[in-house]
Amino acid sequence: MSTEISVSNSTQKNCKNLLSIMKKYSQDCRVTETTSVVENKFEKGCIVTMDTFKNKTDLEKLWKNIKIDGKYNCAYIKIDGVFSGCINDYINS
Repeated sequence: MSTEISVSNSTQKNCKNLLSIMKKYSQDCRVTETTSVVENKFEKGCIVTMDTFKNKTDLEKLWKNIKIDGKYNCAYIKIDGVFSGCINDYINS
C-alpha cells in the first residue's frame, strides 16, 4: 500500500523545499510537482508518494515537520483502501 500527501500554497514555486524536508527526516518518497487553480488563481503544489505508515504517530510526526518547515496549513491525504481526505481528520480519528 502507498500513501499520498498533497500540499500547496500561494507562495510555493517548486517542490525543492519539500524534498529537502523529506530528506532531512530520512523519508523515502517520490515528489511530483503540480499546478492547480484555487479561487481562480494558479497555485503550485506537490504530491508526495511513499509507503504507508505502520502507525499514525509516525505520520503525525512527519506531518508536523512538513507543516512547520514547509509553511503549510493543511494537506490532502490518500491511503489506499483506508482513507481519503484532510490529513488532520485522519490523524485525529
